[in-house]
Amino acid sequence: MGIRHQLLRAGIHEDDLPSSWLPAIIAAMEKWLITTPDGLKYVAGLFNFDIKPGEEDKNYLLVDNVNYTTIPLKTSQVWFFEGALVDGIPIPLMNVEKVPPLPQLELEISESAKNKCDNCGIVSHCTKELLDPITDNLVSLCNYCVTFHEHPRVNENGGWQVCERCTTLKCKNHPVPTRKRG
Repeated sequence: MGIRHQLLRAGIHEDDLPSSWLPAIIAAMEKWLITTPDGLKYVAGLFNFDIKPGEEDKNYLLVDNVNYTTIPLKTSQVWFFEGALVDGIPIPLMNVEKVPPLPQLELEISESAKNKCDNCGIVSHCTKELLDPITDNLVSLCNYCVTFHEHPRVNENGGWQVCERCTTLKCKNHPVPTRKRG
């Protein structure tokens, strides 16, 4: 097994490396690499690929053209890698034709619906329809106004982390300082 050979070459003693551990070590490493942001960044670094998370103001849908099904995805489930390997060597992309997606699966991306916040007036993808317990009316509020609403039954539906990971930097409620906005 290639991994065992590499570990032995790295100085791990044969007796310290039970062969029954290797499948578990490989499975744990694989899971870490493909299911955590740190693992994905590590892989991107190995191959010198650019990596971008899915954007908060987009909707992502996994389309299975074989079984004719679609699965809505959370933004946190989508990562974009861009790069090329030539004979195993990472090469930056410059005028390289992109390989089309496999015909069985496609990633469909569309703009999220944007609605006006009844409180601050911003038009955003993060608005939610909520029953305001004070007025007993249905209101459309952006995440910022939900998070800082005076009533706990409203503000428990928001969270500052939603604004922190949002990719819409031009939003007046985005926590990134103004000088960094695009």
